[in-house]
Amino acid sequence: MIIFVSAAFGAADIDFITAVKAVIEYTGLADYNLSATVKTIILQIRLPRILLAAITGAGLATAGAVFQAVFQNPLAEPYLLGISSGASLGATIAIIIGAGMFIGNIGTVTVFAFIGAMVTILLVILISGRSRGNFTNLLLGGIAIGYIFQAIISFLMILNQDKMERIVFWMMGSFSYADWDKVRISAGVVIICIIIININALKLNILSLGTSEAHSLGINPEAAGMFFLLISCLLTAAVVSTSGIIGFVGLIVPHLLRLFTGSDHRKLLPAAAAGGACLMMLADIAARSVMAPREIPVGVITAFIGGPFFLIMLRRKRREVSG
Repeated sequence: MIIFVSAAFGAADIDFITAVKAVIEYTGLADYNLSATVKTIILQIRLPRILLAAITGAGLATAGAVFQAVFQNPLAEPYLLGISSGASLGATIAIIIGAGMFIGNIGTVTVFAFIGAMVTILLVILISGRSRGNFTNLLLGGIAIGYIFQAIISFLMILNQDKMERIVFWMMGSFSYADWDKVRISAGVVIICIIIININALKLNILSLGTSEAHSLGINPEAAGMFFLLISCLLTAAVVSTSGIIGFVGLIVPHLLRLFTGSDHRKLLPAAAAGGACLMMLADIAARSVMAPREIPVGVITAFIGGPFFLIMLRRKRREVSG
């Protein structure tokens, strides 16, 4: 239903029923003889955007649930290891050298952002090493590299002020550049990663119990944690490279759904993926309609939602600690 509602929103005045007919016609289930203009708007502009939003939300929420389990902290989120900074640096370089360039059918911004995210992961692992029984060194290394990359981005923006608006807009997160190529590539990586994580959900349950419990149940917490982090980092890199930096989804959705599903990741992970997809599609509707015909970056919408939610979480945590 959210897909149909989202397809009806946009600068062009297309009613809900027509949007539904266009989506159904795309599946081949019926032929309503819609105009070529309507088909182009719905099928080539809006539908790729909607699907990319759903893929991004599902990926970030799943990665967030994994990070929270591995670090045993409900405030952990997918950008914890500096992935967002690495992707932003890659995208910034691509925009400076020429945002309209393509590698195959994929824009250089997407390619460079993905490369930047993956290089960040490798640097964090190589520089930080792995501490026995926990991932503190990994976390600190990610924070340090993130700050360094942010400094480089700021320096590049000062040197290229004519490209600053484009860089800032990308870093705020948006689906305005969505197309079917991005949907296919992002969906392929995200779906595979989510399947792998869900297959190993029981190991994630054990890992979230703590180091000693994992050892007693025959799980190597260091190896298992690194496995989940690498898969989640790949998942995050895939969605960030196509849609920019969209915050709070990986933090809010798993934490909220845990209240309903409990801590069993066999239930939490599918729920988080579905919840993340729905939240992101709704946020994209708001991004397109609040100031129409102007568009608000979807990252701004999620920040408006996530900021107050984060403060509520902190207040609840403080009350639990104080008794």
